[in-house]
Amino acid sequence: TTKVSTTTMVSTTTKVSTTTKVSTTTKMSTTARWALAGRGQSCEEGCSSQGLACNAAEFHRHNGEIDSQSKMSEVVASVGKKCSWFIDNWGEAGDVPVTMPDNNGLCFTSKANRAVESLSCSAKTGADKQRLCYCAEAAKPALALPAVAAPLRRRRRQQLADKGLPPLTILDA
Repeated sequence: TTKVSTTTMVSTTTKVSTTTKVSTTTKMSTTARWALAGRGQSCEEGCSSQGLACNAAEFHRHNGEIDSQSKMSEVVASVGKKCSWFIDNWGEAGDVPVTMPDNNGLCFTSKANRAVESLSCSAKTGADKQRLCYCAEAAKPALALPAVAAPLRRRRRQQLADKGLPPLTILDA
């Protein structure tokens, strides 16, 4: 008898590749303006969420726009809320100007001529309130010194070479 053995090998390779590209663009205005922070948020948080920054000095420069009931009412209306009644005696509190939208449009006005030190970008308010914030363009980071210094060193070396002078070792640092 003869025994025959047969082995069959089957190899299957299946390559499945799926690429999904999702792109989301959020357009944020970089124009300085009045804005309402979220409930309980500071102006730092409220401005940051809009791609802007709170700066107490800039906030102070615009205090005259919210230091009376009529002015406060106009600014609050410009951000989509309404002031129906006012409290004026907390005008130097760190979280003022502030609104209480669920309390029939209660608004706390800022005191005229208040000190810049009385304005706080970091002060949070109660969960039932929204701070009215002056948001400005965020400061751009300064150009790093090495990025500026290297081209200047190269240019100075070339100027010295053009005059037939040896490069100064201090410039190579």
